[in-house]
Amino acid sequence: MNNLFSFFKKIKFQNVISLGYNCEVSFYIQRYCKNLNSSLFSWAYVYSVESLLGALSDLDNLFTKNISKPTPLYKDNDFNIAFHGNLPDLDLINPDITFSDEVLENDRKNTIEKIAYLKEKFKEVLSSKENKIIFYKVRENDLDKKEDFIKLYNKLKEYSNNFKLVVIVEKEFLKDFKKIEQERLYFRGVEKFNPENHSDYNTYEKDWYKIFKEFKIKKGKD
Repeated sequence: MNNLFSFFKKIKFQNVISLGYNCEVSFYIQRYCKNLNSSLFSWAYVYSVESLLGALSDLDNLFTKNISKPTPLYKDNDFNIAFHGNLPDLDLINPDITFSDEVLENDRKNTIEKIAYLKEKFKEVLSSKENKIIFYKVRENDLDKKEDFIKLYNKLKEYSNNFKLVVIVEKEFLKDFKKIEQERLYFRGVEKFNPENHSDYNTYEKDWYKIFKEFKIKKGKD
């Protein structure tokens, strides 16, 4: 395991981390950097910033029990965070495709093992000496919870002392969030977020890429 962590720390773009709330952030990072080393929350679905705070406060117990069947993601009902398994999402929601209980149970166990590894990797990277840029995208239901983003910033300081947290909101809401910026807590805006069922769209890549350039994220080569 330690050898895997050492290898991870040498990879070119390891210092760009997404905390969600969904895959849109990671898709934009991946396209800009031409590479993405998945972190714990890179492809997760985080139901609220409160859910994320709960997970960061009790990371060892995240995704260890009370896990629902995939629809298509596996949801940890205690923390309200969902993760992809290894079975194809489209197959899991296709009524014409049925998986046996044995296949589903094996996938569940493999997913629990994967998340356990990603949790250790997440802690290892945050505690490393390298500087880190951490992104979080604000859900609509969290727009009135501005103080929770200060809590998120402070919670991350328990893991790392060399990071910047960049919280992304839609531009129409940016002004109020800017009022609570701190030394390493930033709020930036994009015109609109992608529809949740099309988080891989690149409609507003200019806005996202402008933010990446501001924080000196190295652009990958085509």
